[in-house]
Amino acid sequence: MNDNCTLRWDCGSAKVMAMGALLTDVIFELPDRRLVSPLHKAPWLGKDLPPDTPPLLAHLQGEWPCVPFGAPPEAPLDGAWRGLHPKPVRQPHGYGANHPWILTQDSPNMVTARIDYPNNSPIASLSRQVRGRPGEAALDITLEIRVRCATQVPVGLHPVFRLPEAVGAARLILGRHGKIWSYPSDSGGVSAFEYREPVATFEDLANGAFDPLNLPYRAASETLLLLADTEGQVSLQNNAENYRATLTWDAEALPSLMLWISNMGRQSTPWQGQHLALGLEPVCAPFDLGQAMIGPETPLAKAGTKTAVSIHPDTPWRTHYAIGVGPCAVPFA
Repeated sequence: MNDNCTLRWDCGSAKVMAMGALLTDVIFELPDRRLVSPLHKAPWLGKDLPPDTPPLLAHLQGEWPCVPFGAPPEAPLDGAWRGLHPKPVRQPHGYGANHPWILTQDSPNMVTARIDYPNNSPIASLSRQVRGRPGEAALDITLEIRVRCATQVPVGLHPVFRLPEAVGAARLILGRHGKIWSYPSDSGGVSAFEYREPVATFEDLANGAFDPLNLPYRAASETLLLLADTEGQVSLQNNAENYRATLTWDAEALPSLMLWISNMGRQSTPWQGQHLALGLEPVCAPFDLGQAMIGPETPLAKAGTKTAVSIHPDTPWRTHYAIGVGPCAVPFA
């Protein structure tokens, strides 16, 4: 079994790791020959960590699929979520995110990864393919889920992007979306925004105190938000390095976008107040509250937002998404 496979094509290179099928070490070449590496690596990689650290956390970097999507808190939920009880999980974001996959190098610019789930899981297997797009600074990715019995499962994709160190040196560029939901529990650090019921705009969220689309923030914080009813595109414009990274996905399959704004707000090990990154996570899930929270009783479900995908053993569930970069003045499409 390969520990990792390297992709190379005319506009870039990348690596797929066996652990979690993590996509990392992505380097895109722009038309002006500049090399851009938009994805994040945690600052503790390669360091000794407590033995009970989940493998996903120990290897945190790049992008990976989450089935089931969830790393629920142990703290009680707040607001309209009060009285609902997510269940802690041993493996954040699912079995596949914490175990090695079988990798196959299909061609110099394409890698396929597959993992079988334990026999007692309703999920039978995951497979994904990562392909460098010829002639473009872009990666095309597919995910397939097979199940043993008809089931509903929260699903998410988990790209994590680098942020520049200077306050406000990057800008989040959003497509059309619906309500903005605040995370209803402890995010692991102080959120940049007070918890409130869903709002329509980011201006409503920040009450005019600052522009929440300019990143990173001045004050240390750890913020989770969920944007409902997205159109399947989001960009991060890194003004410090003059490029724009864009993520596109199928919004019918994954209608929401979870924002993980990790602004050096987590103080526990291994975070140590040093983790700066932006997770742009397309999901069909109730935040990352997990399998126990996909029922009709959650505020998201009551508002008409899907929180799980339905999969039948006769019909694998598939989705496609892409990550690409371009200069700031030329959006990637």
